Amino acid sequence: MPSETEAAGTEFGVNLASLHNAIGTVQDASDNISFSVEQIEVRMQNLSAYWHSPAFTSFEEVHTWFHRASTDLTDLLTELISRMQTAYENYSSAEWTNTKNMTPDGGAS
Repeated sequence: MPSETEAAGTEFGVNLASLHNAIGTVQDASDNISFSVEQIEVRMQNLSAYWHSPAFTSFEEVHTWFHRASTDLTDLLTELISRMQTAYENYSSAEWTNTKNMTPDGGAS
């Protein structure tokens, strides 16, 4: 574990372009997952017209579980994207402020 002196000298950096790209990648994946879940839900709703056996009686429980799990997943992805976007905006704003403060007049207007 680094000493306090060593830790104080550690630089912290954020690659804003990579973070921005990651947000887009996660958003695309989230959209694909949401679309797939919707397609599964549609097919599950139509099963009763075709599935006539004793096993179908347990289907409602499975369908309820799937709906809850898929809702939790899509909610989690939405929250993840929101937090990534907030982090990007915060880091971008801090970067802008720091750059502005490095002007010859010290950022004064």
